[in-house]
Amino acid sequence: MTEHILSMIGLAKKAGQVAIGEEPVGAAARAKDARVILVAQDAAPGSVRRAMSFGQAGACLCLTVPFDKDRLGRALGRTSCAMAAVTDIGFAEAIVKKLAALAKESGIDGTVSSPYEAREIREMNGPDFLIVTPGIRPSFAVADDQKRFTTPSQALHDGASHLVIGRPITKAADPACAADKILEEIQEV
Repeated sequence: MTEHILSMIGLAKKAGQVAIGEEPVGAAARAKDARVILVAQDAAPGSVRRAMSFGQAGACLCLTVPFDKDRLGRALGRTSCAMAAVTDIGFAEAIVKKLAALAKESGIDGTVSSPYEAREIREMNGPDFLIVTPGIRPSFAVADDQKRFTTPSQALHDGASHLVIGRPITKAADPACAADKILEEIQEV
């Protein structure tokens, strides 16, 4: 399975849909072009922090992959690579789904996934697999910089087990009221 994931990453690179290295990844994230940021398992702590920061700036997933810098680099035609950003939604979804399947196969309890992959990940991994889903915007909230989002009730309906809801609560005039509205939405599921 890992070789298949590396092959998909390499294919995305050949299609011109991967930013490789810290500066290009940061630029892709700031431009909101990054769909998922992949970080090598042996990347330096500073690189991991920067990749996570890029993920926040770009409102995209940032995942540590089960490959070291050498293996990730080889898949991308380099000798080494600490981070890369996949910029095509189709490639990003396919890679995230394969990583989720690998996680289940490896005995991991769950994964982080955008709302758009949650249904298939749930179908692939069963009812006990944990799916943490960022990019949640209740019906009353604005999308802000999120390109890939859904409502709390839709995310739960699609298989999410845990929701990450930040700005719709923290930026609300009355955060407690916003949280109550979200709970009302969730009760519908």
